[in-house]
Amino acid sequence: MQGASVESDFAAAVLFLQTYNGPHRILRNPTSSVRLDFNALYQQATLGSCSAIAPPLDGSSSADLNSWAKWKALGHLSKEAAMQTYIKTMDDLVDNWRRSPSFRQPSGTLMLPQGGGSTSPSVPQTLIERLPSLVQEVADLKAKLHFDSQRHDELTGSLRTLSYDMKSTFTRELRQVDVLRTEMRDSVTRLDKQLQLHQADVTACVAANTALLHRVNSSVAFRAERAGWVVWQRLVTWTGYYRVTYIGGALAVVLFVWRNLLKRKLPRPVADALIAAISYLARRPKTQPP
Repeated sequence: MQGASVESDFAAAVLFLQTYNGPHRILRNPTSSVRLDFNALYQQATLGSCSAIAPPLDGSSSADLNSWAKWKALGHLSKEAAMQTYIKTMDDLVDNWRRSPSFRQPSGTLMLPQGGGSTSPSVPQTLIERLPSLVQEVADLKAKLHFDSQRHDELTGSLRTLSYDMKSTFTRELRQVDVLRTEMRDSVTRLDKQLQLHQADVTACVAANTALLHRVNSSVAFRAERAGWVVWQRLVTWTGYYRVTYIGGALAVVLFVWRNLLKRKLPRPVADALIAAISYLARRPKTQPP
């Protein structure tokens, strides 16, 4: 491999491993032996041979200590050889990693400040020099994606809870509506039966009343009583005043008793009083019958 090609493939392999989310769990697990080998080769390719005599003990995990031991074991392996080993190991594990979306970025030029604060013409940076910043950017993107994924999970959980609560409330309301519908249907059925019974009672009462009225109308005594009452009403109407009728009837009874039972003539004062009363009644204006 040529130097530029090795650096480009190495940078692409590093970025591929940083963003890998495929089926190989040994590549996704940062504490696996393969990932530790890749970390050691990355350190050797970017920093060179390990110059530390002992590993750092403060805040170092077992994975960090194992990675340091593997880096130390590489000895004086050259940077280019470490890159080639890194690429060959990736080729052995993932056949089609080169066909994945390219993370290669052209080596740009940076404006580096001079001592006086002014900028000098752009100084080209190699891909290896820019690789740590690219790895940091990838790590930041992964952290942002992780945060967004957590936020998405929280929102999904809240939406699921809200949907479940709304569904439960809707189901409960539907059950209450069904209960009310059943109660109303039973009430209507009961009222309909009561109405039918009342209609039957009313029909029976009307039939009994009709039969009784027919019997009353066909009765001879009732007919005679009604005819007498009609005659009496007409007599009372023609007289125009009830009291006159009563007085005349009383006088007629007194005359009948006096003439037929006592066989005597009326005294002169009584006869005069009767004549005066009859004259007064005769002079009163007659009322028209209705």
